[in-house]
Amino acid sequence: MTCTSCGAVIIWARTRTGKRMPLDAAPSPGTALLSSEGNVRIVPEGEGTHVVHWATCPNASKHRKDKRRQ
Repeated sequence: MTCTSCGAVIIWARTRTGKRMPLDAAPSPGTALLSSEGNVRIVPEGEGTHVVHWATCPNASKHRKDKRRQ
């Protein structure tokens, strides 16, 4: 699947609450992960993790909902 704003290849994941979350399809080595407990872990080279696409999409602001209007 591709991002409707920038055309990048993305994959979808589900959060713990069941919401859909877009991820960059290509794993990014050297990514920092933050756990719910606040611990940071750097993923070593050769391993990789998928970055949330709204962190890398140049048009991410088009997809944000204004929570003040809800």
